[in-house]
Amino acid sequence: MTNRQQHIEAGALAEYGSECRALHHFTKGAEWADAHPADETIHRIVRLYKRWYTTESQTSIVDYVKKHWEDEL
Repeated sequence: MTNRQQHIEAGALAEYGSECRALHHFTKGAEWADAHPADETIHRIVRLYKRWYTTESQTSIVDYVKKHWEDEL
């Protein structure tokens, strides 16, 4: 099991408890969603990248995206 899978399962167990019968399906669904981002998600990341590149490229792009994800673009 990968670290990512462990993280997803830990989150599911914390949210739904040990009785979550669909834990495997939940984990697989989360992995699929991570591997298949929506077009809007991709567009948001590109817009954030462009803003980061022109204004704050001395900082980490990952930190910038996390900090500004909810910003109106």
